Amino acid sequence: MRVNDKLIDQKFVYVSKHNFFKFTKKEIENKNFFLNKISFMKKKISVPDILNDTNLELNEFLETVLDHCVYSSMKNIKDLVGKKKLILKPQGECKLKYINYVPQNSLTLKEFTKSFEKSKIAKKQVNIKEKNSKKLKDNINIYFYWKNVDYPIIAKIEFDSNTSGKIVANLTRTKDKCDGKISLKNTNNGEWSLSCPDNKKRKFQFRKKMTSSGTLTILKDNTINALGKDLRGNKVKFISEDIYE
Repeated sequence: MRVNDKLIDQKFVYVSKHNFFKFTKKEIENKNFFLNKISFMKKKISVPDILNDTNLELNEFLETVLDHCVYSSMKNIKDLVGKKKLILKPQGECKLKYINYVPQNSLTLKEFTKSFEKSKIAKKQVNIKEKNSKKLKDNINIYFYWKNVDYPIIAKIEFDSNTSGKIVANLTRTKDKCDGKISLKNTNNGEWSLSCPDNKKRKFQFRKKMTSSGTLTILKDNTINALGKDLRGNKVKFISEDIYE
């Protein structure tokens, strides 16, 4: 950077406990006891707020450091004596040399962002691969709730691949068999639909076009949590047992 029109290689030290973007004023005690008692004679300096860095991840710290170096403004800065105001002008890129004495090969914000995105994609691909390597059960019991249907619906999912299958549901009162489909779009989400044949013995609103559909999420315990609605706006949901062997 340029300091008072002189090009210098300026170096900064960052500490993970410091909030670089929030500073507070702190009074410096005067060695002279009497001057220390006079408030307007006390010197004040700006110091960063202290953070709890116990759970701070390395990538998060790197990103914060580079963000601050690139985007923070440098105004009202004086020399070490505190009398002469410095005119600072950014010149070139901010480069990270070391972290905990480990060389970082002059890492820039652009390079970090590119590398971080690649690592996220790679991690996602590993998660998908691990998820896909698990074998789905052939038959999975599901527990239905269909608003305004006041009798049990016995249902199950029959997967024919790792991404799709069918839903078979039985309406216990009218003995109707309903057929549906289920599709897993990625490792955690998917869609489903279910359709029942017409039957005059059911409640008026369910005599015809008793159809529902919605979305689903695979939870951390490997169960499915599905939500949706039927054609009349009634809420429909179901949960499953563990879907993997």
